Amino acid sequence: MPNMESLVLEWGGRLAGALLILVLGSWLARFLRNIVRKVIHQGHMNEALGVSIGDLTYYVLLLFAALAAIAQVGVQTTAVIAVLGAAGLAVGLALQGSLASFASGVLLLFLRPFKEGDEVEIAGVSGKVEHVAIFTTMLDTPDHRRIIVPNARITGHPITNFSSNALRRVDLPLRIPYSTDLNRVRGILVGLMQEDVRILRDPPPEVTVEALNTALVRLEALAWVKTGDYRGVRSDLLQRIKEKFEQEGVAPSPRQVVYIDPSSSR
Repeated sequence: MPNMESLVLEWGGRLAGALLILVLGSWLARFLRNIVRKVIHQGHMNEALGVSIGDLTYYVLLLFAALAAIAQVGVQTTAVIAVLGAAGLAVGLALQGSLASFASGVLLLFLRPFKEGDEVEIAGVSGKVEHVAIFTTMLDTPDHRRIIVPNARITGHPITNFSSNALRRVDLPLRIPYSTDLNRVRGILVGLMQEDVRILRDPPPEVTVEALNTALVRLEALAWVKTGDYRGVRSDLLQRIKEKFEQEGVAPSPRQVVYIDPSSSR
């Protein structure tokens, strides 16, 4: 019986120690998770980033607490760690796409190349950023389609953010024949742009000659606007240019159609 009592006391002490380690480890993991979330929130970073890093901290500390508890009971942790490592490797290989998106999501939430509400073009998709999550980013297109893009695709391609700057330039390419009075066309275009109150005066609107081709002159009308006015100004300018050209008898470069005689290839 003394041996039984000593055995019970020994294992009871080990189990009590293991339980205490689990309780303290769980409390410490929750405490640090809240600290991480609070620090990231106070740093004005994305809330999803705080939740993800906080949860990752929580589960890593729980894992260490569990290993410490197992060691306290007397189980060799080397074999346990080896099994966990093999299982982690297998899961990592099976979910490598998801893990890549997770890592990319952390980078996006930390570096913040765009935020919710920005007009962007990412991975060949254009739209307004609706939500940035840890695995995916949701975009709303102008025709109200919602597109969900894996974050791994985003970080592997160039990102164009149309909303990052307060101002944006409207570029309108035009083609006119050599017979057209260039100064007259310039005056018409500059006058139309100056009439629009949404177009900034500094820097002023201008018309540049981009190229001299065989049968036409390539012009470009340039006007700076607030980023939010870009679409409306561009559409209105195109319509007013067409109407003004018709009134003034200015003809843009006609379309050239080339016909190939099939017999010439024989």
